[in-house]
Amino acid sequence: MKLNKTLITGLAGFAALTASAIAVSAPSNYIDTIYYSDASHTNMVGESVLYCTGRHRQTGQVTAYYTIESEPC
Repeated sequence: MKLNKTLITGLAGFAALTASAIAVSAPSNYIDTIYYSDASHTNMVGESVLYCTGRHRQTGQVTAYYTIESEPC
């Protein structure tokens, strides 16, 4: 019986730590970064999006010419 209590206590502690780690790792802002081919910002060549869930999506090219749009989650 003591082993079961120890196991249950350990699993409950692990679950609490995991839940708090997930809450801490979620971003506070939705961030959309648009990449352009040059400084004129007329030809979009890539995009990087960080969603409020923590998921990240990147397409195309990453360049030195970009704009960032950010909104609170």
